[in-house]
Amino acid sequence: MSKQLKVWEVLSWTPPTRGLIKVNRDATFDKISGSVAAVAIIRGSFDSFLGGISSSFLAPSASSVEVHAVRLRTVLASKKRYVNVITESNN
Repeated sequence: MSKQLKVWEVLSWTPPTRGLIKVNRDATFDKISGSVAAVAIIRGSFDSFLGGISSSFLAPSASSVEVHAVRLRTVLASKKRYVNVITESNN
């Protein structure tokens, strides 16, 4: 009987300074199929959810995936007309 190691990582979100908006972005890439899922989420200084956007597509490489995640972040902040924005990624 084989044992599988389970690893849990606890992540915590730190709110932005009052008056700022924080955009978190992330993406995942499957090397075999080239499938990508990317997301950007906006939250305010009181942990309020202010908006989000997601996208799925095919990509040639992992580096192009990160570029798309950054683009999603920019599109979301622009559509919401936010100007005092800080960004965060888990990468």
